[in-house]
Amino acid sequence: MALLAAWFVPRDIGGFSGWRIVAAIGAAGAVAAWALQRGLPESARWLAVKDTGGWTDLGGPTYRARTLMLVAFNVLQTFGYYGFSSWVTTLLFQEHVDFVRSLQYTAVIAFANPFGPLVAMYFADRVERKSQLAVLAVAIAGALVAFAAARSPAAILTWGIALALALNWFSSAFHAYQAELYPTRVRARAVGFVYSWSRFSSIFVGFAVAAVLQRFGPSAVFLMIAGAMIAVAAIVALFGPRTNRMNLESIAP
Repeated sequence: MALLAAWFVPRDIGGFSGWRIVAAIGAAGAVAAWALQRGLPESARWLAVKDTGGWTDLGGPTYRARTLMLVAFNVLQTFGYYGFSSWVTTLLFQEHVDFVRSLQYTAVIAFANPFGPLVAMYFADRVERKSQLAVLAVAIAGALVAFAAARSPAAILTWGIALALALNWFSSAFHAYQAELYPTRVRARAVGFVYSWSRFSSIFVGFAVAAVLQRFGPSAVFLMIAGAMIAVAAIVALFGPRTNRMNLESIAP
C-alpha cells in the first residue's frame, strides 16, 4: 500500500484524487475476506456443544475482569499501531524530511510488515503470550522514542523497520491472546465486542495526534504514543491471565 500511495497520491486520475483511489483499493480487500470466510468450517468445539453464549457471559463474574482488561487494552493499543503506521509519513515531513523522501522511507519500512507475523508464529507457543505482549509494548515505546530522535536515513530506517516488525508481531500475538480468553460458545461475540473498542478508539487517534502535533510538535506525538504503549504493557502484565501450554477449559471454563 505504501508503494501504491507513493505513486497515486501525488496524482489525479479520472477526476479522482489519488488518495481516494488508494483508499478504494484497500477497501476492496473486504470483498475477498467475505468470499474466504464463506468456506471456513465451523469450530469442532462449537459443533460439539451447539450452544451460544450471551452478553451476560461477558459481564458475569467469570469473565468480567478479562473483558474490562481487554477493553482498556484495545482502546490504548490503537494509539501505538495506527498512531505510528497512519501518521509516520506526516511525522517525518514535520521533522523536515521532504514529502517524497518521507513516502520513500515509509515504503521501505512497510516491507518489514509481513515479517512481524512470521516472528510471532515462531514464538507463539515458545513464550507466554501475555509476557510477549508486555515486553513488545515496552519495546515499541522505546523504539518510538528512538525513531523520534533519529535524524540520519540509516537511523530512521533502522528504527522504523524495528517498529514495523514489533507492531505486527504485537498485533498477531494479541489477536490470538484475546480469542483464547473466552470459551467457544461466546468467543466470536466477546472478541467482536472487545476489539470493537479499538475501532471506537481509532476515531479519536487521528484527532489526538493532529492536536498534539500542531501544538507541541512531532516529538510530543511519539511520546504520547509511547505512553499509551507503556500503559498497555502495565494492563496486560498486571491483569492478563496466562494462557500458554494450558487447555482451553482451564483458561476459559
